[in-house]
Amino acid sequence: MRYWQLLAALVALVMCDHAAAGAVKVRAREHYESMQLRTDTDRATYAGLSNTINIWWEDPYRYSIGLAGGPLFGRIFSKKPLPGFAGEISVRHFGVEFKAFPDAALTPVFLRAGLFDCTVRSRGEAKNPHGFSQLIGVGYEYDFRGVGIAPEVSWRWLQISDRIFGVGIAPAIGVHFYKNI
Repeated sequence: MRYWQLLAALVALVMCDHAAAGAVKVRAREHYESMQLRTDTDRATYAGLSNTINIWWEDPYRYSIGLAGGPLFGRIFSKKPLPGFAGEISVRHFGVEFKAFPDAALTPVFLRAGLFDCTVRSRGEAKNPHGFSQLIGVGYEYDFRGVGIAPEVSWRWLQISDRIFGVGIAPAIGVHFYKNI
């Protein structure tokens, strides 16, 4: 069993325990992702639109914890791809995320952290190598008539197999319909 499966089971138990309170929510955010993949001898930068879907237990403007995965749609592109990879790839993540507002009474700034199982989907010779990734982010969420608008920026580190590493940045926007969903 992989480490993320144990974490996902723990998060599912926490979510089920609180499901009666009606706080399990589905959230989505859209990213513009720029990712540099490298080996010992080569490197390539990929960029494009991506997204993340969260299913988590949420206490609005305090914290959220749950499952995260993506992208449902979205591929990133490189004009000069990493050897063994196509010019068009998809970096798939599935794991757990935590979002916290350190002091929402003062400011709606939030922090985000995540740990993921990661697969790079490519039509190149490298096939679909996988490994793990980590994410940290910071954002600002404000309520506009019951709709939370949340611009943020995240940094991601990944290790794919034992020789492929990546680092990326992803500005994103989340929209949360607190009164309706």
